[in-house]
Amino acid sequence: MSELTEDFLNIMHRFRRLNLFSLLPLSRQDYMVLATIRCLQRKSSEKLRVSAVARDMEVVTPAVSRSLKNLESQGFVKRTVSPTDRRNIYVALTEKGGMAMASYDAILAQFHKRVVEQMSAEEMQRLLMLLERMYAISESQLAQMKREEQEK
Repeated sequence: MSELTEDFLNIMHRFRRLNLFSLLPLSRQDYMVLATIRCLQRKSSEKLRVSAVARDMEVVTPAVSRSLKNLESQGFVKRTVSPTDRRNIYVALTEKGGMAMASYDAILAQFHKRVVEQMSAEEMQRLLMLLERMYAISESQLAQMKREEQEK
């Protein structure tokens, strides 16, 4: 591994270890469940199944269920069982949950604003351009390596 690659991976690891969610009274998992519920509710007026939340988050349903139990005890979400099929559990953000998310979003926005203000507009534009380029290359290479693996 080249020194540049090692330095890059080290910086990315340091970013991953930054616990942005330590600013909030919720765990990262609980915040992500609330954010996913809010997002899915905005997209559709239909009742939201717990399984849909898990699918959108790309995690197993029991992991979402654990978070929902905690979030329900705090009054942020409400779970209901389908009257026609008891296997289907619906979940919805409560008014209290919506207000909490608005508060948490403001805290995270303030953090991001403070970080971005430390950089010039030129630095931010360059960084965004490089990150976009790196993402496109990474996406392409991942797809290519998967194809190569399938061809074996």
